[in-house]
Amino acid sequence: MTISSSVAEKLTEAPALFLDPFSGLRVAITGGTSGLGHALVRELVNRGARVAFVARTRERVAQIARENPGAHGIVGDVSVKEDIYPIAVQITGELGGLDVLINNASDLGPTRPPVTKSSIDCCRSMSRITSRSRLRKPLSSRASAAVV
Repeated sequence: MTISSSVAEKLTEAPALFLDPFSGLRVAITGGTSGLGHALVRELVNRGARVAFVARTRERVAQIARENPGAHGIVGDVSVKEDIYPIAVQITGELGGLDVLINNASDLGPTRPPVTKSSIDCCRSMSRITSRSRLRKPLSSRASAAVV
């Protein structure tokens, strides 16, 4: 049985149709050594993204980088204003730019803070502010951007 040249051509093009949408995406993840951040590092690297992650503990950063070949670990604390610019420079230097920032870092620990009427009111206020934000229109008008 022989395959026609047009069928053979379509078969060679088929893998391109199934490329993961994260393949080649440049992603930075803060809080990348535990919990959700760690899971995101692992998943995005496995799906072909170029990942840089940031965390405070040098040993954990080194361990996660070893476990996820291709991921770039950066030691830093995004809660310290003076650390933010050097971290950003390292991220963009390692990845050659940035497509996605997942700002996941937190020091709240494994337990959730109590939900109170004031925290619910605060969330509603933030929602209103975000929906009216001056950034919303320019960002949402860009084909490659999404406001969530």
